[in-house]
Amino acid sequence: MTAEEYKAERERRGTQEEVAALLGVSRVSIARRETGARPVIREAWLALLALPKKRKRSKRA
Repeated sequence: MTAEEYKAERERRGTQEEVAALLGVSRVSIARRETGARPVIREAWLALLALPKKRKRSKRA
């Protein structure tokens, strides 16, 4: 998987800071994966996918 795919999935689950806290890693680790500075290993990808997606808020009239 690519850095772009990782970032897209992370954005569905929260901010870099929120996801990092849930995964027990630093925000910098998340950022490096998203920029391609660090490879996204299979374990990191699966851990990210295991997190629940954030619900979208519906717009009220």
